[in-house]
Amino acid sequence: MKRLYALLLVLAISTAHAQEATDTVTINRFLYNTKILKDKLTPNKMTEGVATLDIYNTESRFMDMNAVKRTELEVKLQQDKTLSARDKMMQLMVFKVGFTWSIFSTATDNTMYNEVARYRYAYTEAKNSVQWTIDQEVTSWEGYKVQQANAFIDGRMWNVLFTTDIPVLSGPYKFNNLPGFVVKAWDDEMQYIFEFASTQKVSSTWDNQTYQSKYTTVSKEQAKKALRTHYNKSPYDLLLDINPKNAEHRDQYPADMMKKLILTANPIERDF
Repeated sequence: MKRLYALLLVLAISTAHAQEATDTVTINRFLYNTKILKDKLTPNKMTEGVATLDIYNTESRFMDMNAVKRTELEVKLQQDKTLSARDKMMQLMVFKVGFTWSIFSTATDNTMYNEVARYRYAYTEAKNSVQWTIDQEVTSWEGYKVQQANAFIDGRMWNVLFTTDIPVLSGPYKFNNLPGFVVKAWDDEMQYIFEFASTQKVSSTWDNQTYQSKYTTVSKEQAKKALRTHYNKSPYDLLLDINPKNAEHRDQYPADMMKKLILTANPIERDF
């Protein structure tokens, strides 16, 4: 039944007429259950959440679901003149984001948006930069006929299951240049897992330019350098970046705050 519903919904939405990017439009929203290992020192503690793959015409965006809700609320709050800046911030803080990066895609390119500390950056690369090895054997997953594929992407070996039962060529993260729709993805170490859960038709604004304007456009090489700089710092170093006067209280900070972030953090891109 889930398979039939997903197919009918995709076909229905594909006939919707185009509108201006800033209007409310009808989109395909595919929800994925996520499991992410955030701290390498606690390998048995996976953080569970929900991510959304939104598709409108030839564009798509993959984000943490709470990040989507926070972004939509932020747009509404901008129009509210009755609330103080502090009140608006308190409302936005309700949505705890599982991961801070997102992928915006066109027919040919993927753009990675990420936040490290106070730095927001974005870089673009061609979808065909990911080279997949596809297993020709057809198996089954949750009622869908699937094939498995794998590729080495940004420091991780990824495995995916994709299906042609859903007439969409897309998937979570950068898994969107396969001949089918990705229903499951996981890295070899099982530190990141995405599983398709459901699909729905929703009305949403498609004002990606406003979202993207908050980020600095860089090359992929510059992005990797920024990651390398960030993860070779400690939490104490980040405090100094915010305010150098924090050095006056160095003796009051616990020893863990002096350890480099790379010792515990587990970013999805790790080839920096």
